[in-house]
Amino acid sequence: MTVADRLKAGEDQIADEHPRVAVIFVDIVGFTEMSRDQPPAKIVEFLNKFFVAVDDLIEQYDAEKIKTIGDAIMITVAAPIPYPTPEDGAMELARDILAASKHFD
Repeated sequence: MTVADRLKAGEDQIADEHPRVAVIFVDIVGFTEMSRDQPPAKIVEFLNKFFVAVDDLIEQYDAEKIKTIGDAIMITVAAPIPYPTPEDGAMELARDILAASKHFD
């Protein structure tokens, strides 16, 4: 169960221990410049499509999106859902995110 689900279910203090966790930071290169040149509606549409694609990949890897700020995303692998080799999962997830990003203009 994700931390968000646990909070919704009424847990108010969550302090789990995860001995091996990988963290990925995703940031769209050139986003600031792109956002200057495009109308806001086009930027929102782009971000929505991109975030949906990334969210789908996060779910496939049983990873957890920790935070989104603008075009940046922080993701953990192996917390809170265990993953056999967090480093490998993070590398595979990052590779898949990079591949998916090539489909966005």
